[in-house]
Amino acid sequence: MAMGVMLGLLGCSQQPTCSVADGDFGAASAGCLVVNEGDLLLVRIMGGKFGPPGGSVDSGESAQ
Repeated sequence: MAMGVMLGLLGCSQQPTCSVADGDFGAASAGCLVVNEGDLLLVRIMGGKFGPPGGSVDSGESAQ
């Protein structure tokens, strides 16, 4: 499974072009990929799906 994730991430090595030139860029957000001894950390996200841990700030909240 870890090999599949790594191969999938290789397709993400190029930064996509930005489709938004000006305006509201939304909330700051972050995520991470945690692999420990071949195990991949996933969390249950909205809709019952699984994804990497991460989140975003609320309006007016600091990103610290």
